[in-house]
Amino acid sequence: MRTMLPHMPMPLLILVSAVFIHLAAIALMGKMIGVKLHVFSLGVGPAILTLGRFRLSAIPTGGYVRFRDSTQDIVPPGEMNTALDGRTTLEQLVVALSGCVVLFALGLVLAGADGLHAFLCLPQQLFSGVISPFERAPALINSSLAFMRLAPHGILAGTVCAKLAALNLLPLPGMNGGAALRIIGIRIGAAKWWPDAATRALTLVYVALLLGWCLALIVFLLA
Repeated sequence: MRTMLPHMPMPLLILVSAVFIHLAAIALMGKMIGVKLHVFSLGVGPAILTLGRFRLSAIPTGGYVRFRDSTQDIVPPGEMNTALDGRTTLEQLVVALSGCVVLFALGLVLAGADGLHAFLCLPQQLFSGVISPFERAPALINSSLAFMRLAPHGILAGTVCAKLAALNLLPLPGMNGGAALRIIGIRIGAAKWWPDAATRALTLVYVALLLGWCLALIVFLLA
């Protein structure tokens, strides 16, 4: 644990910056097409600072952007074009995926081939770590810490951006990939064939990933 702490400030700063860029790209794209922004939250958990529509929450390693939506808000008939679900399917997809596109581009610019590799290998690393929380996951954590110590800051930033882009593209609830699938599903009318049990199953996968990596981190810290 003591050997981890001296190397954590810069990676954490890079991670929070990447999260902010991801959210800002989504918010900016929504504003560009005329959608009304309700909340821009950097972080999750209790809010510690609120400035207009911006919210800083307790754990700034995540966050969300919420736009006006007729399924959640009262939208006057003449203002449906200011609601995200009132825009075209393509516009909704562009907004949902804009943050990931920006992060992926930054990953390539800053880290080149290493950024592309980081993007492509994230799903395999994520799921293999959950499947093997006592062996594979601690090994991945250890190699990540070594990378944080040795990699130039530019390469580290590019890698973080690429991996965050890949993570958010997963087709799971709460992820941009899941949001994109929902938009497409509504457009093609697949929602009526999509059982609630399927959504619950994907939510369980999401929770299992979180719990699996929490367990892996505990195992690593206690080793």
